Amino acid sequence: MQYALDREAVLTASGGPALNDPATALMPGVLFGGKQPDTLGIPLTGDVAKAKQLLKEAGKPDGFTTRITVSNGDKAVGEAVQQSLGRAGIKVTIETVDPSAFYDTIGDTKNRTDLVYTGWCPDYPSGSTFLPFVFDGRYIKEKGNSGNHSLFRDDTTMKRMDQIAAMTDADQAAKAWRELDGQILAKAPTAPAVVERRPLLIGTNIAGAFGHTSYGGQLDYATVGLKDPSKSAN
Repeated sequence: MQYALDREAVLTASGGPALNDPATALMPGVLFGGKQPDTLGIPLTGDVAKAKQLLKEAGKPDGFTTRITVSNGDKAVGEAVQQSLGRAGIKVTIETVDPSAFYDTIGDTKNRTDLVYTGWCPDYPSGSTFLPFVFDGRYIKEKGNSGNHSLFRDDTTMKRMDQIAAMTDADQAAKAWRELDGQILAKAPTAPAVVERRPLLIGTNIAGAFGHTSYGGQLDYATVGLKDPSKSAN
């Protein structure tokens, strides 16, 4: 899946480079000190030949059939995934769901599709608020599953997460989370596609407004004020 996926097509379907960057890791760049590493080195448009080779090694030289669930607003993304995986012989059927029912649908682990298109944002700048919620198998629930939508359950990974969580040195822990990101990526529970941007439109009389890393790039309202309070009506 990682080699078959055309991230450039998914980026375009998601609104283009003004709203997204192509993803080369699991955690966002802020958790790597500013930029995601590219540990797998897969071209943005994918490597179809490599994908076909891996399928052949897996005993599926003709590919296979699967389904993906996307929110109604992400139908174009689903089509980009469908087309790019189709190049390697993976036939994908798209199932769209109303946003109000999306997470209930993909959270039903016994009845959901094999593939889902979703994402995650750290609650504050630490790998502890990202990797465990997305890849710790102990968080998987039959109903109402939230976070670990890849249904990844790996004992080695969970043991390492516990070890990192017990570290008292913040820098050491941050480095360990970054290393674990690459280790999980190599086990391929998911195929990272894009990192979303958050364009913020600020009025000309607004001061102290910035996208805070602790709030997923949203405004920190504790710092927002007016440049000229006498113009508050504007």
